[in-house]
Amino acid sequence: MTDKKSLKRNKNLVVFSKEHYHGLVFSNHLKMASKATDDILKLYIADFWDNHLKSHFKNEEVLLLPLMAEGNQRKQFVHEHFVIENQINQIKDAEINVQQQAIELGQLINNHIRFEERVLFPWLEKTLTSNQLIKIGEGLKDNSTVHCFYPEFWKF
Repeated sequence: MTDKKSLKRNKNLVVFSKEHYHGLVFSNHLKMASKATDDILKLYIADFWDNHLKSHFKNEEVLLLPLMAEGNQRKQFVHEHFVIENQINQIKDAEINVQQQAIELGQLINNHIRFEERVLFPWLEKTLTSNQLIKIGEGLKDNSTVHCFYPEFWKF
């Protein structure tokens, strides 16, 4: 029997991880997109973007990106932020297939969060100096509030 060590995130990255939790909840709700009208989905996605995800992406890009060396992790990070934002903008303007696009967005966000939590953050914790990590922590404030939206279509 093997012991699995629980993930202990550096305290200066915890705010990002808390926000990731809310992103995972959001992505799980999008799995139930078929329970919502296109208009409700568009409102839900726009609300989460405007009130949570846009500022989360900006904080990551301002605080983390300058500390990342050129390479695959940096490329993946930048590419996934671009793809997610692009998908959100496409959904806002979509006339058809909104439910399918919402489900795909949820999967994109889920995969991106898993990448950051399982690959990028451990790399940052291993690579960055204590002072660099502290600067990240100082640049963040805990905005990881619960995303409230009505109607709660995922409960129907």
